[in-house]
Amino acid sequence: PAAAAPITLPEASSLVQAARAVWAASGLVDAAQLALTQDVQLAIVDLPELGLGQAAGARILLDRDGAGHGWFVDATPTADEEFAAGGAGLLLARAGAAAEGRMDLLSVVVHELGHVMGLDHAAGGAMVEMLDVGQRLTAASLASIEPTVLPAGAAEVFDEQLGGFVDAGTAALLRRSGITAAPTAGGAAIDWSQGWSGGSGG
Repeated sequence: PAAAAPITLPEASSLVQAARAVWAASGLVDAAQLALTQDVQLAIVDLPELGLGQAAGARILLDRDGAGHGWFVDATPTADEEFAAGGAGLLLARAGAAAEGRMDLLSVVVHELGHVMGLDHAAGGAMVEMLDVGQRLTAASLASIEPTVLPAGAAEVFDEQLGGFVDAGTAALLRRSGITAAPTAGGAAIDWSQGWSGGSGG
């Protein structure tokens, strides 16, 4: 099969406001948390393995081709006409729709904005660690959990540009993407370096 077309920064940026609206409609976050997403910056990179997105401070890294599946970039993100109800607040791509067989970019941006607001991974909802092809997260599927706190002495670096702590692996990824991070002494801090993986259920 043909290689998935890479996403562009304007395409990704077009869905940020729609993703913020999903969180606002959920009622799970307050105005102060939403304000943290106001000036979020996106970068398109080649994330390792099945990575779809990764948040570090107010910057979100998105995989260039949706882990090889390709991205569904919704021109009408509030309509959901390409999807049907799938239970547990999830939507599933309709057969033959453009979203079928692709990773839903809106869902990934929703997930990563959750990390920007300090939310950790959860067993269900928008903060699950896995997203299948053709799935869309909705306000009804969102789940909130307390932010993760790193143990004292954990390996981490502080990036002044990002304004937050990231782990060594994320720092290396940021450097490869042209984003620098400065080392600092270890200590308890909110872990902003959260990744998300996609898969096809296999």
